[in-house]
Amino acid sequence: MPIQRVERFDYEAERAYYAQAPSQLRGYMWLEAYYQALSADYSFFFYNRRVLDMGAGECLHGIFVCSQCHPTAYVNLDLFADRMQLAASKNRFSAMSFVSGDCFRLPFAKASFDTVWASGVLVRLRPLDEVAPEIKRVLSPGGIFLGIEPNFQSVFVMLKRARTGNKNDWKIQPRDIYEAFSGVGMAVEFKFFWRRIPWLKHPLLSPTLGIIARRSPIVNE
Repeated sequence: MPIQRVERFDYEAERAYYAQAPSQLRGYMWLEAYYQALSADYSFFFYNRRVLDMGAGECLHGIFVCSQCHPTAYVNLDLFADRMQLAASKNRFSAMSFVSGDCFRLPFAKASFDTVWASGVLVRLRPLDEVAPEIKRVLSPGGIFLGIEPNFQSVFVMLKRARTGNKNDWKIQPRDIYEAFSGVGMAVEFKFFWRRIPWLKHPLLSPTLGIIARRSPIVNE
């Protein structure tokens, strides 16, 4: 069997795709439908916890979580500082901070966070098995990774995202995520949903893939 070639993350392509920094902050309450679909008690993952938002971009998720769930600390991380600049200039939450950094080399100490959140980020990151160890490293024992990604098992997603304009996008599959996280000893759970039709939770029809990956509570594991 031939060895499958894994393209690596292209930093120049990512900068070209995000050449224009956000010029205005959008509303954020529409995001709640995603959180509710991922977990009816979504605040459990954020309340009084140290949270890292990987690939925070314009920081809408951070604004939502800080306004609704009251984390102890919420760190927005993005490769490009200018993408977070507008949100930082208008920040009203003492728990929120902003750090420019690389998901392949997270600039944080071991066990710095209780929750790592990522929205539409894993779809950009290859090879994924170099990202999962970093996520586990910065999570505290018993910590949780939460993510939402396009579900490429759905024909609707395949058609919609046939041409995204970002060279780094890849057709990430649940098995890719499972292998990356289980490979570092994390337990992985998937949820399929559509925020517009909450009762539709079909792995081949629902356009969104939810990920909950847990680090073992055992300190040395």
